[in-house]
Amino acid sequence: MMTVVSIESIWILTISIFPVPVQAHIGISGKIEAVTAQILADPQTVELYLLRGDLHRINGHWSEAISDFNKVRQLDPDNAAAELGMGRT
Repeated sequence: MMTVVSIESIWILTISIFPVPVQAHIGISGKIEAVTAQILADPQTVELYLLRGDLHRINGHWSEAISDFNKVRQLDPDNAAAELGMGRT
C-alpha cells in the first residue's frame, strides 16, 4: 500500500528533524546550500533530498529537482513524496 504524503508535510517534518540554520532573510539558494551540506554529512537521508528537490523546484532549477527526486526513488523506490515532487516539477 502506498501512502501519499504532501511536500508540505515532508517540509515540516524535515525542518523539525534536520533544522536548517536560520538567518534573517536567508534565500532559497542559501537554504539549498544548507541542505546540501546536510546531505554531504548524511547522504542516505531521503528527507533531505526531498527537501532540496522541492527547494530546487521552487527556485526553477528543474533538472536539479528531478535529480534529487530520482535519488529519493533510488533510496526508497516506493516513496510517494518523490512521485509527487516529480509531478509538480
